[in-house]
Amino acid sequence: MRWPGTIEPGSTNDQITGIIDLLPTFCAIAGVDSPGDRVIDGRSILPYMRGEKVEKPIHESFIVPGSVIRHGQWKLLVRDLTPGGKSGREGKRPSAPAGSLFNLQVDPGETRDVSADHPEIVADLRRQMDAAVREFESNSRPIGRLPSAEDPATKKNRKKRSKQ
Repeated sequence: MRWPGTIEPGSTNDQITGIIDLLPTFCAIAGVDSPGDRVIDGRSILPYMRGEKVEKPIHESFIVPGSVIRHGQWKLLVRDLTPGGKSGREGKRPSAPAGSLFNLQVDPGETRDVSADHPEIVADLRRQMDAAVREFESNSRPIGRLPSAEDPATKKNRKKRSKQ
């Protein structure tokens, strides 16, 4: 990223962020609230951009529903995937089976499945994934349908946002 006067040249950040964080970040930059009529999964990464000290990561877990969950040093594949993501290595590495667990702190290249050594972590990450999928499904709506005051997902989101 480049933002003269805000982002220090040469600065780095190793925290997890994603495209889901763009809307809340742009809203924070503009000084407006994120939309309150729907669930917004992302968080503003403006503190990271400014180089501010953050007590705990903006995202404790990063979840792609039904696909992968990253929590701290751990990454669990929930379906068959090529380890390492889309970094140009797809044709060179075999797919890893669903349930593969990687310790990114010691194996950032995702070369060794350690699920057999850490069944408790696999179980915990699966529970987190299941909860995230349930929440995702309860807050989704058909394409083209605007949220309404009567919509249960809208009511739930307003309650959730008022607690934040």
